[in-house]
Amino acid sequence: MKPSPDRLLISNYPHRLDVPARFTDLDPLNHLNNVAIGNFYEEGRAAFNHMAFKRLAERRRPRMVMAHASISFLREGRYPGLLTVATGVLKVGASSFTLGHAL
Repeated sequence: MKPSPDRLLISNYPHRLDVPARFTDLDPLNHLNNVAIGNFYEEGRAAFNHMAFKRLAERRRPRMVMAHASISFLREGRYPGLLTVATGVLKVGASSFTLGHAL
């Protein structure tokens, strides 16, 4: 399922992290491997959580569990290059929150 058009605009994401594509991230067709794409999003999520919960982490280690991950692949990823992982909060619940990413 394709994301809504507003999710495709990097300006809608307040947090960004540049991650280099590595040669080891390539599949046999010289595209960025699906697992590598997941790792790029993981770096973005970790950097966002570190920034958002830094003060809490200084007092005590926050315990968070990722309950669900879903990736919609819209184009092929290429090497070499510098990728920008953009992150924003989509929803806040009573005991959870949902992040959205773009790459």
